[in-house]
Amino acid sequence: MHFSSEGRHVEFFYDPVTSLFRCDSSEEVVAVKTSKNTLHSKKAIVVAAGCWSGSLMHDLFREAENVLDAAVKPRKGHLLVLENFDSFKVNHGLMEAGYVNRQTATTVPRTLTSEAFDHGQTLYIAMTATMDAMGNLVLGSSSQFAGLSSEVEEYILNSIWNRATEFFPKQREQPFSDFIKNRRV
Repeated sequence: MHFSSEGRHVEFFYDPVTSLFRCDSSEEVVAVKTSKNTLHSKKAIVVAAGCWSGSLMHDLFREAENVLDAAVKPRKGHLLVLENFDSFKVNHGLMEAGYVNRQTATTVPRTLTSEAFDHGQTLYIAMTATMDAMGNLVLGSSSQFAGLSSEVEEYILNSIWNRATEFFPKQREQPFSDFIKNRRV
């Protein structure tokens, strides 16, 4: 048997869970079997697999009588990193109050098919601004449940820029198209 020898938790990497062990009387999960070990828990087992948690839990519970719906889904986001941006600098991170609640995008681009909305891909834009370690301005941010897609979408970048100009009005003088010409993804 393996328990955490120090502290309250232990982490195992590169040792995937293959099955769960339950207590006969309560059906409570008391251990996990991995490819290398059987790990027993005194209090709880935490599954922290990010956007893969749902499919992992579905696989682990496939033989159980109970159905578990882990409501963790992959979320995609965009940030703008503006290199050598000299118009202004921020001395500390900025975040609009609506960041936590997320501002819903008000316009839907013509290139976005209705199919995207059929799959629950609501887009949220909120203004954040900070400087990275290299002195670049980082503007954000977007959030959408778009699966594991890593496609960069121009209209989202444009929406982030437009949202930022609400907080930094002087930047309206510089069109976003100027940045697109010199962009690196």
